[in-house]
Amino acid sequence: MQIDDLGQLAGGTTALRLDEAEFIVSGGAGINDWALFRDTVAALGAAPGASRVAVDAGHAPRETQVGSSGAIVQAKCYLALGISGAPQHLEGIARCDQVIAVNTDPNCAMMRRADLAIEGDAQAVMRALVDMLAEDRGGSNVA
Repeated sequence: MQIDDLGQLAGGTTALRLDEAEFIVSGGAGINDWALFRDTVAALGAAPGASRVAVDAGHAPRETQVGSSGAIVQAKCYLALGISGAPQHLEGIARCDQVIAVNTDPNCAMMRRADLAIEGDAQAVMRALVDMLAEDRGGSNVA
């Protein structure tokens, strides 16, 4: 029998189940740079989430799906990147304290639901967040 050491498993908030996480960053169809998405989640120390569209497209594992057909969450802060806000997704985040949405469509359901809506490209916002956090940490960029 051969045993391979694959290294230490990631811990922290990303190891939490979504229904236990206090800060969730979710990606949807508006994400085209999933490596940058993962870097953003890590830089923010959040748990990763995803829309059903992102999960069905193979960009995120099924256990990260948020919504009535995934996890019902009650995070203190929910950051939706490139998620339009299907009714099932909105049902899944109904108990979140604060919702921040980033989307190029200012009229989508997620932007209307958000406590803070940022009209813009999710990739640009993610890059700005990662860069800003790296600068605050003395230049050690995670991406």
